[in-house]
Amino acid sequence: MKVYVLVIDHKHGTEVSAFASRAAADQEVQRYCDEQWPLEFPDVDRPDDAELIAEYWHLMTERGEEWHLIEECEVVGNVSIPPIFIPENSHRVKPGYYTRPDVVRLLRLHRNNSDAILFIADMLE
Repeated sequence: MKVYVLVIDHKHGTEVSAFASRAAADQEVQRYCDEQWPLEFPDVDRPDDAELIAEYWHLMTERGEEWHLIEECEVVGNVSIPPIFIPENSHRVKPGYYTRPDVVRLLRLHRNNSDAILFIADMLE
């Protein structure tokens, strides 16, 4: 699975985020530049959308203050659903963390207890 990692380095730190598509990463860069333009360049007219990104990074590069990159990366390892937490309850469902197979076992175990099934469903949301 491929993701697009966006890194924006600025005077307050470094932001790193990942996106499922290049278009989504580009959209985030557009949003960032649009949000930062009036803060960084209050006396300069904002360029139109087609020129905003290029002009923003050109001016920031001249200052030597910010940079960004978008890198296509391959996700390695297993991408899994994190375990869910079942808190103390009155439905006789044992509290703890449950993986996806554990939840299936819980549902089968409590198949005759509709209140427990609804409780487990609520925990999945």
